[in-house]
Amino acid sequence: MPDKPLRAAIVGAGTLLGKALADELARSPLGSADLRLLDAGEEAGRLTAAGEEVTLIQPVDAASFSGCEFVFFAATAEVTRTYWRAALDAGCRLVDLSGELERSGGALVRAALLPDEPGAAVPDLQTRAVASAHPMAILLGLLQGRLTRVAALRSVWATLLQPAAEYGQPALEELHRQTTNLLSFQPMPDAVFGGQIAFSLRATLGEVPAINLAATSATIGRHLHLIAPQLLPAALQLIQAPVFHGYGISAGIELERPLDLAAVQAALAGPLLSVIADSADFPGSVQAVEERDAQVLVRAVPQTASGNGASDSTRYWCWMIADNLTLAVQNGVACAMELNRLRPRGAVQ
Repeated sequence: MPDKPLRAAIVGAGTLLGKALADELARSPLGSADLRLLDAGEEAGRLTAAGEEVTLIQPVDAASFSGCEFVFFAATAEVTRTYWRAALDAGCRLVDLSGELERSGGALVRAALLPDEPGAAVPDLQTRAVASAHPMAILLGLLQGRLTRVAALRSVWATLLQPAAEYGQPALEELHRQTTNLLSFQPMPDAVFGGQIAFSLRATLGEVPAINLAATSATIGRHLHLIAPQLLPAALQLIQAPVFHGYGISAGIELERPLDLAAVQAALAGPLLSVIADSADFPGSVQAVEERDAQVLVRAVPQTASGNGASDSTRYWCWMIADNLTLAVQNGVACAMELNRLRPRGAVQ
C-alpha cells in the first residue's frame, strides 16, 4: 500500500528564511508534500510564492499542526517559543531554523549536509526535533573536514562577516534607510541594530536584546563542536558587516606539514564548495547570492619574509562567501529528509 502524501508546515512563511525554505522544499525530493504556510501577526493573510505556486499564508495556532508529519520553524524566536510544544504534541517532527529549540527544547543540532564525523550525535527513531546547525559552523566544518583528509591541522582562526539579512526584513530595511539617510544628512534609524552599521564594520552593537554578536559567535563555535567533535577548535571573531546578504569568512589554516596550493585546492573542492583558482574570477558577495555552493579562494602564506619561499606551505588563507539563506534552508531540508527516512511507515504487526 503506497504511503499517504506527506504533510508539512512552515511556521514563519512570511520571513526571508521562510520564503527561501518554501522554494527549497519545492525543488527537493519533498516537493510533492502538502505544504501549509503559517505565520503570526501582519504576515498572516498575505499571498506568497512557494515554488511556482502562489499560496495564502494562514494564521498559526495550536490546531494548525493537525495531520502534519513535519513542521519547520523559520519564524522569530518568540513565535517559535509560542508554538513548538503544540507542534510536538500534535505528533509532528520538528526542524528548527530559528535557533530557539536548541535553547528551550533541547533539540539535536544537525548538519545533515555534511558527512557524520566521529563522536557527532545522530538522529534515531526516537528523535522528534532537530535544530539546523548555524550555516557558518557548516562552512567551517566543511573547510576543516576536507583539509584533514590530506593533512593534520595545527591551528584554525577565522573572521566571520555577518549580513543584515540574518535579522530579517526589518534589518534590511534599516540598513537601507541608514545608508540613504547618511548620504542625505538625515537622522539615522537604529531600532534594529542599536547603532550605525551602514559604512561601518562592528564587533559589538548597541543595547539591543535580539542582537548579541558574542553570543552568536559562541553558538557558531558550539555548533561546530557538536557537528564535528574531532575537529580542532577554531578561534572565531564575528563582525557585523554593512551588507544586505551573504556570509564572508576569512579563515587562516596552519597545517602540520607543508602542502602545495594545488593539493589544498583539490582537497577542498567538492559538493557545496566551489574552489575558484584565479582571484580575478572570484565573485563578490553580491554575485554569490542565490548560488547553490559556497565559493572559496585559497592563498598560500609565504614561508619566508621575502615571500620567495618554497612552493609548499604550512599556512593558507581561505576567503569564503556564501548565500546565508540558501545554505540555511539547504541544511534544513536535508535535516527533514534525514528524519523522513527514519519515520515509521505502515502498520506494526
